[in-house]
Amino acid sequence: MRLKAHSKESQEGFLKHLELFFQDPSQVLPQCLDSGMFCPFSSYSKKLGKRSTDQMDSFSRSSDQFLSGISETYKIFESNSAPLLGMLKTPYGSVEYAKRGNTDEAVLAGIQHFDDRKWRMLAFSSLVKAKNVRIYSSRNYYLASCKGTSPGREFFADVLSEEQIPFHEDGEILVIGNEGTSINILNLGKPVIEVHEDSRHHTMGTILKHVLVRDISVDFSISSDFLAQYSEDFPDTSRYLSGIEDDRHLVREMKEMRIRKSISKGYFVRGEELFTDAESFVASFDDLPIERDIVTVAVKNYGKGIYLDNPSARKLLEVIWDTQGDEILAKSFPDVEKSKFKSLKGSPVDQIESMRRLGDNMEVEERINIEPWSQDSAFLIDFLKTTFKSGRQAAIRDAEKMTFTGPVSKAVFYAFLAIFQETGNREWMFTQNEKDLGHMIAEILIPVIDSKGKKLGDKVTELKKYIP
Repeated sequence: MRLKAHSKESQEGFLKHLELFFQDPSQVLPQCLDSGMFCPFSSYSKKLGKRSTDQMDSFSRSSDQFLSGISETYKIFESNSAPLLGMLKTPYGSVEYAKRGNTDEAVLAGIQHFDDRKWRMLAFSSLVKAKNVRIYSSRNYYLASCKGTSPGREFFADVLSEEQIPFHEDGEILVIGNEGTSINILNLGKPVIEVHEDSRHHTMGTILKHVLVRDISVDFSISSDFLAQYSEDFPDTSRYLSGIEDDRHLVREMKEMRIRKSISKGYFVRGEELFTDAESFVASFDDLPIERDIVTVAVKNYGKGIYLDNPSARKLLEVIWDTQGDEILAKSFPDVEKSKFKSLKGSPVDQIESMRRLGDNMEVEERINIEPWSQDSAFLIDFLKTTFKSGRQAAIRDAEKMTFTGPVSKAVFYAFLAIFQETGNREWMFTQNEKDLGHMIAEILIPVIDSKGKKLGDKVTELKKYIP
């Protein structure tokens, strides 16, 4: 026991504090939630109500540590002297107390700090060990239970408010944080607090400053619905319960543990959902840029479990692309030579889009497989191909960069502008003869454009009348 000398002033303050206590010793007693015939708190209340000197002396012979502590504290008060104080160290700080007899020092500290929300619980530390009672103390509540009754949601809400931990209510559950995976803090088997991954508080360690129980692991447990198949897999919570680790650390440690186990079994995790087979895993994506069956085979061939914190098809392809990318492209675009895959840049989705554009361009070349019969007809055919490969605006931009060699090419350009309703402020570029010829060519080209170039061969004879 570590001793500390009392100054005269502090000794006087300590004795006045005891005087306040002995005006009504029952103020150290909590309200019992489930008191019955053998409730120790009811018994204490009756005995402390007498408050006679003889009664206090009789407590000294009691085997009950709480009553013995009352008697010992009364003797200190009567002697009007407390020159030396003991110092009791706890996980939540050190507390002073005066000692004369053999009473447990924690009990004495609790009695002598009867009006301190944290230390008053220690008055019943021996009772908690011997009878398995539970003590709960907060700013607005001072409760006890003889029969394993929870202090209730209101008590825990009061604790969080007192400790300035922000929360909101979801039915009967108090929720801390808003984003990410969560854990549940259970009291006597019932969930009371949900803690999300974005919380940086030490919630469980904070709560334990407000409760006194025989076995923390019996009264409090922690669970999570994240990959509930592995509900038994939970990291060591001792550092969390002691307040060393914060909420986020425990949530992430639990999360990583369960993810590792899933991956080691070859399973697939998307967000917080687990899949044991590739088919159902791939089927859960509705934004696949390629055929589902091709991706399913690729996931199987990947040969390992997969975890996606961002549950998107883009992220899935990024995970498997290094080993499966070429095969995915080969199956998706069988008409493209594999040698072209090496030149692809960007993300898997970018590469797929590039291949799709290449395939579309090849299809355009097949549809418009017409040999030009003149320089002006070559311009018309190139304009059609660019329109179907890159869009009408790209075709117009390319045409505007050209140096036209004659009125027929300009008439062809005007025909496309008229069809696309893009003549606008370009009218000044053309003579009236070029415009008239352009309108006649446009009448022939409209069905060609509507058919995406398929009918060009049918219109060559008509076009040659105007485009020699």
